[in-house]
Amino acid sequence: MDSKEKLKELNVLNAIMLVAILIGIVIGIIIQELIGGVAIGMLGGFITRLIYLRKKYKDINPK
Repeated sequence: MDSKEKLKELNVLNAIMLVAILIGIVIGIIIQELIGGVAIGMLGGFITRLIYLRKKYKDINPK
């Protein structure tokens, strides 16, 4: 994997996390608990990142 591919993957992972945190902030505003919303967003972001990485590397390295 060259440096351009690594940079692209990191950008995708950061974008996933940013969107998840923003969604969490909106949820936090709706439920009147901003910190809880950010926590929900971060949890969702980590889960989404794991799913993304598992799918990507399963396609690259099928068993």
